[in-house]
Amino acid sequence: MTESKKPLPAVPARRTAEELEAIVRQKFIELNTPGAIVEFDPEEAEYAGAFIEDALSEEDALAAMYDPRNDN
Repeated sequence: MTESKKPLPAVPARRTAEELEAIVRQKFIELNTPGAIVEFDPEEAEYAGAFIEDALSEEDALAAMYDPRNDN
């Protein structure tokens, strides 16, 4: 039994920062259209900052609970 080989999917060439900026800028403009569905590929989403973790750490959140005005 011979196994048929499937062609590998084409890997898109990486875009330059200038190309990504233009694409993402246009998509942000499109996001202002009510009801518009704007899709970002992973590279565009990463360029737009979608995967940047900037949440407070647990320690920072606990420290923010302290209010020195309530010290007795």
